[in-house]
Amino acid sequence: MGNAASDFENRVKERFGVLPNFFRLAPETPEIIEKLWGFAEAAYLDNPLPSVFKERLFVHLSRFCAVRYCIARHVGFLIGLGHPAGDPTVRTQSAADVVQLLRRPFPRGQELQSCLSLCAACPAPIVEMPTADTPMEDAIFVLAGHVFLKTSDYLLCLDVLARLLGPVRLQYLLLLLAFVRAAHYWTETHPEVAFEDDINKLVATNEALADCILNDPEAKDTVSQSLLDELPALRLKADRAIGLLAAIVDSSDDAIVSKTLEGIITSWNAGAEGLFGYTASEAVGQHVSLIIPANRRDEETVIIERIKRGERIEHFDTVRIRKDKRPLDISLTISPVRDASGKVVGASKIARDITQRKRIERELREGEERYRTLADALDTQVQFRTRELERRNSDLRELSSRLLESQDAERRHITRTSRQRGTDFGCIDSATGAVCGGRRRTRRSAACQASRRDRTGRTAIEP
Repeated sequence: MGNAASDFENRVKERFGVLPNFFRLAPETPEIIEKLWGFAEAAYLDNPLPSVFKERLFVHLSRFCAVRYCIARHVGFLIGLGHPAGDPTVRTQSAADVVQLLRRPFPRGQELQSCLSLCAACPAPIVEMPTADTPMEDAIFVLAGHVFLKTSDYLLCLDVLARLLGPVRLQYLLLLLAFVRAAHYWTETHPEVAFEDDINKLVATNEALADCILNDPEAKDTVSQSLLDELPALRLKADRAIGLLAAIVDSSDDAIVSKTLEGIITSWNAGAEGLFGYTASEAVGQHVSLIIPANRRDEETVIIERIKRGERIEHFDTVRIRKDKRPLDISLTISPVRDASGKVVGASKIARDITQRKRIERELREGEERYRTLADALDTQVQFRTRELERRNSDLRELSSRLLESQDAERRHITRTSRQRGTDFGCIDSATGAVCGGRRRTRRSAACQASRRDRTGRTAIEP
């Protein structure tokens, strides 16, 4: 185990020229340190970006780490206390050069525009990475810093870097940023990490350099700083959202009113002014009973109780009073208003004028009543006429029956009379008109009967 650790430390020392305490942390888990070293080799030491560029960028980004180990160690590499980016061939820099790097301002917001303009004006992708202490190096460091900190401008900066560096260099740059972030996290979670002796001596003997390392105003928690950087943009976004919401509410044709749980009006939009006739200055601060008829005050009590329970009331049809005392049919939708803790502190009402709808509904009801009355009257008349027709039909049937009976009686009377005459006076010869004897059968009577048979075609009378 000891030989393996010694071998690892020798490899690290050979590459850096010194053995950083960064790789001596967590000795109980040498396999983790070995993997961390592998990450350092891939993302930092063997990264094909120029060594001076990598080391200076490491120092620049380490300004934003609250733990000062990384910036101190990599400042030491730059001025010759070890190999910058593990490259022994790199010419070291003076303390004055490093102080100038550390004192560069970090532009945010509108101040960032000059760096963006410089990169936009440069032919892309660039042929070579910029040399130390040039405007282009400064611009790239600033853009990389915004990407590293994930400020509100980081996506814009990332797009500019992609155009400027090309796809391959951009990926190697992002890989380096990933290792720097991992290095900062490693030191932040291992507060026992200490400066090496050479760094302690450097800080003790170079006051300007020590002040930049130990008292950099950018040395803050990166997450907190990112949030602070985003606050202006977030406030602007919130202000725009609030302004947009206010414009929507104010331009709505519906009346939108908010009130406290005590019924005091706190907001009154233009739609409410048009619907109820009161201006916002007249209504805000007044009790909502200002627009409630006296016979409907109990509704408000019930509504407030339901709102206190967090209930939402939808499409509640009721009546309110305008400023000119005219009643107004409206439909209410009422929602609870909550504070940041979720407690119900008021209510928001949306009122819609339904006077036209109510008028149409009343006309429909009245029309239905009229039609129903007419239908009932028609039904009564039909029933009456039906009974009248049935009565008259009955009378006609009775009259017809009586007429038939009378005819039958007349026919029977005529028959009886004819028979009676035939017996008493004889038969009348239809041909001669002579009367035959009644009871005695004479020759003429026989001739008369023969004549009748001749007319029927049964017997011929001989001359």
